[in-house]
Amino acid sequence: MAYHLLSEELDVRIAELGDDYKGARFDWNGLVTQVTWRGTGLTFCGVENETPGQGSGGIGICNEFGIEGALGYEEAAVGERFSKLGIGLLEKLDEDPYFFMRQYPIQPFAVRREGDERSVTFTVEPDEVNGYAARLEKTLTVEGNRLSIAYRLTNTGSQPIETDEYVHNFLRIGSYEAGPDYVLTWGGAVEVDSPEVGNRADLKLDGERIDWTGRPDGEFYTKLTVPEVAAPYTWELRHEPSGAYVRESGDYPIDRVALWGHAAVISPEVFIRLSLQPGETTAWTRTYEFFAK
Repeated sequence: MAYHLLSEELDVRIAELGDDYKGARFDWNGLVTQVTWRGTGLTFCGVENETPGQGSGGIGICNEFGIEGALGYEEAAVGERFSKLGIGLLEKLDEDPYFFMRQYPIQPFAVRREGDERSVTFTVEPDEVNGYAARLEKTLTVEGNRLSIAYRLTNTGSQPIETDEYVHNFLRIGSYEAGPDYVLTWGGAVEVDSPEVGNRADLKLDGERIDWTGRPDGEFYTKLTVPEVAAPYTWELRHEPSGAYVRESGDYPIDRVALWGHAAVISPEVFIRLSLQPGETTAWTRTYEFFAK
């Protein structure tokens, strides 16, 4: 059964562990499947792919650790386990490089959940393999029109941890598809990170704004360069005719950013770099603000 956080303005639906999502990519804990503006019923989240069996099962506001390499994958032999933070121990199937879209067999981590209708904390207990282990504490709190997601990661293993974390925001405001009615703004001018450019047809970059010149035909993707800021960063996705928007800010330096989507969802992605020696702890917070008339 889903878990709901409630404020005067927002109803935040959080997936039960292994229910709405049970893949080997996204963090299972505190996965926000929908945010609803209680006064009007307007929703803010969509799904990665509406075709059954396509995509990796992403939905709503879901984060991932180590998109380019899970902890201990290189050291593991075929048939052995490696660690995917926020999920569990995965089984290495062959000698092919790690691929985030692949469905590896999962031995889920043990998780404790504590909270009420305003705040909930997920504590993910570590299982060590090849010296890699980390305890993850993730707290989601709703107040007014804001949802904060606070992370605390402790390296409990004997190996250093070098990884990253980002949120794959699968956003869709109401029933409005991506197109000229949307604008995405950053805290300063953005540039395409050439030559790392995918299909970005229908995207128009103008200073700190990204506009759509038409309804996207297929997926769009681009890596972006944003101004160097220590903290906080901010981006905002606004549906201009209705005035509804989603705004994210964070209290940490940006490592890199990307933008992915298609007609049904728009996904700004902000990455943080994580480097922890054994015994070290780091913490960071993402804050979302929602608005609808």
